[in-house]
Amino acid sequence: MSREDLGTQARYQKLWNKAVALVIDPYQINGKSFGFEIYRANFKTRNWFSVPFDIKGHLDVRMLPEILEFMNPIIDGKPAYLEYDE
Repeated sequence: MSREDLGTQARYQKLWNKAVALVIDPYQINGKSFGFEIYRANFKTRNWFSVPFDIKGHLDVRMLPEILEFMNPIIDGKPAYLEYDE
């Protein structure tokens, strides 16, 4: 992730100590990958570290249209939302 990403994450983690960065790559979705990773930043070392996670239960297929509505702009290279400071 970029230096700008690190700066953005620094603001979020200062505002809320449980803030994480969700990095979505829909092209990685397959039977073994969810297509996203969760990260936090270490500002002393200026490095990112992966946050382990587990999804319990099954996906309700009725949620797929909403998930696709959220992900399609990302796939097209558009922001899914505007930053609070834009």
